Amino acid sequence: MCGEHTGKTYLVAGASGGIGLCLSRKLAASGATVLLLARNRERLEQALRTLPPGNHAIIPFDVAKLADIAGLIDSLLVSYNKIDGCVYCVGNGDIVRLRDLSYERLHAIMLTNFYAFIEFVRSLTQKKPKKQCMSIVGISSLASMAPEKYFTIYAASKAAMETAVRCLALELAIKNTTINTIRPGVVATSRLAHLNEFTGDIGTKIKESGFQPLGLIPPEDVADMTLYLLSDTAKFITGAAIPINGGALC
Repeated sequence: MCGEHTGKTYLVAGASGGIGLCLSRKLAASGATVLLLARNRERLEQALRTLPPGNHAIIPFDVAKLADIAGLIDSLLVSYNKIDGCVYCVGNGDIVRLRDLSYERLHAIMLTNFYAFIEFVRSLTQKKPKKQCMSIVGISSLASMAPEKYFTIYAASKAAMETAVRCLALELAIKNTTINTIRPGVVATSRLAHLNEFTGDIGTKIKESGFQPLGLIPPEDVADMTLYLLSDTAKFITGAAIPINGGALC
């Protein structure tokens, strides 16, 4: 993939860890300028130090501040002239029982996982010259297809993303913009590692139970698929939800 994205600029939301950080490293190694966006400045600074040299930048920003997203995109376009693609890796994965699904909890998760994604897409495509090509990728989840107890709102938010992307692909085709989602199974991230303290070895459990026969998915695999969807090679793929499932039924 070396040089595949040379001279292009990509915005990665959720870039301070997990899939987003892995993708940012791969984009930078492929010659791109990477704009790393997340809430925590310190973690962003740490992430930036792991990237190959380049004109990369960190953007401390809370995506829940929906009204500020359009202004953020305006300022980035002033600084970088154009943005060739955006990857939305942000996700609030709270596990919530029905009895605790208040409007406030529902709204907070939809705000982060769905509303903000749509606002990034809207702001980016409105400011883009029609002839300029753009690729957008949202990181979804197997939860959108595989029901699991207590995942009601998380699953609903990811299903909303996927359904919206299928509709938006038809609308954005005339604007030379592709938009897709990736639907990973259970990925080996640091967040998942923390859960092992409470649930035991998740990787072993999902493999031995047959839920995900190939075991935990390396974040690099999800990042590689994202790189492909951002590339010119994937210019005829849009409106898709691509599973990276480790054998899970998603």
